[in-house]
Amino acid sequence: VLGGVMYAGCGMAGPAHLAAIVNDAVGLRALLDGDPRLTEAEDWSSLRRPLHYACANGCVEAAELLLDRGAKCT
Repeated sequence: VLGGVMYAGCGMAGPAHLAAIVNDAVGLRALLDGDPRLTEAEDWSSLRRPLHYACANGCVEAAELLLDRGAKCT
């Protein structure tokens, strides 16, 4: 945890994961506009998706955006 944000297991995370971790809804929206499949992108080390990181860090805006864009809850 760095500054109250969960980073463990995301050393190989992509930009959508990182935007979700810090609740950057504007950046995340731009990424998803470019590639909607990023809602289901798994990070390379833990196979977690951006929604996992958004929820784990209490990033409500990012989580809502991901769900609105079709991210799966399971």
